[in-house]
Amino acid sequence: MADIRLSGTVTVQGTNAPRCEDPAKLPHFFSGEIKNVPDGEFETLLGRPIPDGSWSGRIEANDAIGKMAGGMVGQEMCEGILDIVNGHGIAFCKGLGKLIGGFFKQLGVAKRQKALE
Repeated sequence: MADIRLSGTVTVQGTNAPRCEDPAKLPHFFSGEIKNVPDGEFETLLGRPIPDGSWSGRIEANDAIGKMAGGMVGQEMCEGILDIVNGHGIAFCKGLGKLIGGFFKQLGVAKRQKALE
């Protein structure tokens, strides 16, 4: 089989983001020490406040989990994972039950598919 290699050039125009030229304001950035950067310093680099890491609302279902797992995660398992993430108390327990039940159901599906091959 022949090895075909493609090559080319891509030019992407950047933004006019503000730059900080003052090493005293961003000591970790200018020194290359990227671990343990203080929030204030990162906000200076980012140019705005950083999010607090919390969210409100519900995470909704999509096909990403099943696709990332190569089809090993079925719809019932995805629903269970979402119930676990979004729920507290009873919803968490129901989600765990769906996840475990879906796992065994998916094992059966995989066995049937393998038998057909």
